[in-house]
Amino acid sequence: MRKVLAIVPFPMNEENRRQRMAQLQAVKLAPDIEFDFRPVRAGPTTYTSAHDLVLADLAIVDAGMHAQAEGYDAVCIDTMSDSGVSALRSMLSIPVIGPGRASVRSIDVVPDSINLLKGKEEQVFPLLLKAALRCVEEDGADVILLGSTTMHEAHAWLADACRCRSSIQAL
Repeated sequence: MRKVLAIVPFPMNEENRRQRMAQLQAVKLAPDIEFDFRPVRAGPTTYTSAHDLVLADLAIVDAGMHAQAEGYDAVCIDTMSDSGVSALRSMLSIPVIGPGRASVRSIDVVPDSINLLKGKEEQVFPLLLKAALRCVEEDGADVILLGSTTMHEAHAWLADACRCRSSIQAL
């Protein structure tokens, strides 16, 4: 069994950690890969300033610096900021992966690292669809990448909405 340490960039309780783990249900992985989601011990509540990013780097490095010695085969940083990726890559010989610093459209909603999108679906999902359609129609995007891993709960809805829209326009 291959083990991947997924570092969650915010301190959280077990229930919130399970919410983050739910994003694995949206993807098909080989049966011999096991993910362990580990929240950081301390860190910023948001990533809106250079100060926040420095704190995030430190928190993520702290959470992952012993991953190789703990028997993990890879580390995945669970935030679009890629905080700590470069530092961990310099410390570990196992792969260190980040979702990537790619953000083209903003829906101007502050990510909620604890509750994710719960209770905000009616507000946030249409904003995500509008932004995704602008990426496709105005920028020629072939792929939509959600700009925060806190948005994984919108993945299936957004994929269906984009497919339905595409099918209607093709008629």
